[in-house]
Amino acid sequence: MARTTLSGPARAPPRRRPTLPVLLHPRAGVRAEAGHALVELASAATSAHTRRLLTEATTLLSPLTDHGPTSGFPRSALLHGIHLARAHLLARDPDSTAATLLQLADHVPDVQSIRCRNLLRHIRRLAGTRMRSADRAHALTAVDRALSAS
Repeated sequence: MARTTLSGPARAPPRRRPTLPVLLHPRAGVRAEAGHALVELASAATSAHTRRLLTEATTLLSPLTDHGPTSGFPRSALLHGIHLARAHLLARDPDSTAATLLQLADHVPDVQSIRCRNLLRHIRRLAGTRMRSADRAHALTAVDRALSAS
């Protein structure tokens, strides 16, 4: 039954989709798993598709890494960020790798996961052989300090 007002029939307010933090979005888990899977595929691939796989993984993992710590899921954000850093490393993009590692270093104290810490140590070792400039070395030092402080 339609309601009416003095000015005519009442209109229902427009339906808005609720905005959820990125990690609470129903598809966030799928995006995270897909991003991680793409990084794994790219690391095993020897074809011309590697760059495309890594680009897609970066697209899926970046928002999860950027918004995770502020949404109450620091462990998930750190884990996704580790996979993102690995994607940048495999893409031979040292500047993006360094930026991601610096971002991760800030969030290491908030996470007590041994798995995340071991994965981050592994990525740090891999990055250490490929990132030698002073700007990039700063990211490695920040990760070292974050891992040893807690």
